[in-house]
Amino acid sequence: MTHYVLLKLDAGADVDAAEKTARDAYEALARELPFFHDPAVYRCCTERDSNAHVMAVCRLDGPEHLDAYLTHPLHLGMARTLGPVVVGRTTFDHL
Repeated sequence: MTHYVLLKLDAGADVDAAEKTARDAYEALARELPFFHDPAVYRCCTERDSNAHVMAVCRLDGPEHLDAYLTHPLHLGMARTLGPVVVGRTTFDHL
């Protein structure tokens, strides 16, 4: 299963810091979780009202692993760090 997360940040947010926070967390999750693969974090290269600022993508061995990923301390820490600057979040999963 591929899991996508798109984050729209507050106008005053440090996008560099948000991108680094997400990248560091995703790389650490890949080292710790045997079902978590191919993490990638991207920063949007254009400025439009409809765009997210940061997109993170990973592959999980299946939908049954989603909850373990979402409740892992590394994921929760990332969410706590980014939460104050996130004004919109969209997720999408597909097999």
